Amino acid sequence: MIRFFLRALVLLALTGLNACALASPEPDDSLASALEGFHESIEDRLTNCFDAQTLPDMNQCRNEGERRAETYMREAEASLKTNFKVGEPKLLPLFERAQRAWLEQAKAECEYETYYSLGTEAYDAEMSLCRERQYLSRLAYLRSQLDAP
Repeated sequence: MIRFFLRALVLLALTGLNACALASPEPDDSLASALEGFHESIEDRLTNCFDAQTLPDMNQCRNEGERRAETYMREAEASLKTNFKVGEPKLLPLFERAQRAWLEQAKAECEYETYYSLGTEAYDAEMSLCRERQYLSRLAYLRSQLDAP
């Protein structure tokens, strides 16, 4: 049952990502490559997580995916900050404030979403999946900002 639920959530997250514009005419190369690498590694990782036979295997796989997503987020943030410093310095403090606010919102969302699994064996996997999905969603949003005029 947990496996089905996790698959459904992941498919919804990926559908949401695919709905966002992932190709821009002339994106920042470092950010574009970070986001593309993130998308590819998520698809590869999901296959591995679906093949996990035990809860510890699932937790390990989910934790690796979350760490990878967090790394891509840091790379995307660094690239955007560099772009803002050069082209739009007044946007930098606004972006940093928005990222801090997003991080707090994402944390609260995952606490809310996983409330009923708190104290169960599935909690760690569900929390990692939620955080990974939050990063995925935010990365898609940041990518859409590259495409905006």
